[in-house]
Amino acid sequence: MKASIVIRCFECRRFDDRLTATICPGTKAKPCGKPLADKYGRKSYYVNASDESGKRWYVKVSGRGIYHSNSKAASLLLAEIIKAQDNGTFRPRKEFARRTLGDVAIRYRKEILPTRRHIKTLERHLKFWEETLGHVQLNALTSGEITEALESLNVGPGVWNRCKAMLGSMLTQALAWSYEFSNPMAKVKSQKMPKRKKVRYLTEDEKNALFTALEKTKHPYLQDLCILALATGARRSEMVRLYRDDHGLKWSEVDFKEEKVEYLETKNGKNRRLPLKGVALEMMKRRWADRGIGTDSEYVFKPFQSIQWSWEVVLRNSGVKKFTFHNLRSTFASWMALNGTSLLAIQKAGGWSNFNQVLAYADLSPDYLDDVIGKMVEDRLG
Repeated sequence: MKASIVIRCFECRRFDDRLTATICPGTKAKPCGKPLADKYGRKSYYVNASDESGKRWYVKVSGRGIYHSNSKAASLLLAEIIKAQDNGTFRPRKEFARRTLGDVAIRYRKEILPTRRHIKTLERHLKFWEETLGHVQLNALTSGEITEALESLNVGPGVWNRCKAMLGSMLTQALAWSYEFSNPMAKVKSQKMPKRKKVRYLTEDEKNALFTALEKTKHPYLQDLCILALATGARRSEMVRLYRDDHGLKWSEVDFKEEKVEYLETKNGKNRRLPLKGVALEMMKRRWADRGIGTDSEYVFKPFQSIQWSWEVVLRNSGVKKFTFHNLRSTFASWMALNGTSLLAIQKAGGWSNFNQVLAYADLSPDYLDDVIGKMVEDRLG
């Protein structure tokens, strides 16, 4: 049902017949005259919306939440009202005020979460806010309550900031949905991240001990996974699909003719094409020859087969301490730095989007500038 919109000017308190019309969603309209400012200097519009049955809603358009302080924003709000009327989902102003954070979480999970990456982690943060502050009305939500909820987590600055970012995204989206409230996130402070720790990588003795333990593991592909990680610096999610939002390496992304492997749908969204050499190439050829025929045969490594328990057993048997599977990626970059590779080449090979992340490996290669500066002096100064 199309709605008939009548705009009432706050200043002259009258209806403008020229602006009374049947307006379809997306049509722009402006209030007549100039809006009247309140004692705080905030300008306001009043909008009357009515359908063909004569039912009317009185909507205020001002400077908070779903309210806006200009006629263009008011026009967009009118379009949303009309669209909601057509869909039968329009709620009067009083119902907007009763919205809770739990209502936002439900809608966010249904409409926004499926479009995001790392759904499992985001779902965990979303569930936290739903359980702690889901009962609180949006217009009553304060920065103190948010800070208190974050402190109850008793976590480090990384998790703190990610949970805060999740709530900020929810509230920003709620404003986009025209929910009426004042966003308190500006007063919630983020925690300062600690300085980056020393890079952890495998020494020669640790590498030998690790592969000795890997040869004895019963896991079908953990050893091959470690070889590929050390040879290409790939993330675990780029090589094997253990969760729904992981990509996993497919045979279609391996080029045996050019001896290359291409990682798609990486963490930062950039594809990486790297060479396959030596033991890594031999391993991939062996797996190609032994691959199974079935629904999972398109993947290099069988999906949804956990590696965590087997990895912990390997670490325990090898005697390698304080080492995670992701440290294999750090080892790849560290070995490149120790071999005199430039930091720019390391960044490109590892797919880091921020150069500051690569600077951690500069200390491993203190002489990496010698060749560059030496060549410049020789060419320019003789």
